[in-house]
Amino acid sequence: MISVLLILYLVRSGKLSTKSTPLELFNEALREENSGDFKAAFINYELALSEAGKNKFHGNLKSRINEKLKVLHTIIEYEKSMHLAKRTVS
Repeated sequence: MISVLLILYLVRSGKLSTKSTPLELFNEALREENSGDFKAAFINYELALSEAGKNKFHGNLKSRINEKLKVLHTIIEYEKSMHLAKRTVS
């Protein structure tokens, strides 16, 4: 019985270690944002927010992600409007 519980514990901890944590997703989104890939950053921020929502202890991270999402949404909308303005001028 103990060996079965030990095996289940090891399998579960192995699965947990392969999952991306909200902080890893946040850092990946920051790298993408800094490289100029705003859409990919937006997606990773949303994934990080989803993962952070599963844990009660990431309240500060959730607020930072929400702020980043608002800014990225504004940037993406600005880029869209600039792209449309260039197409109408041409």
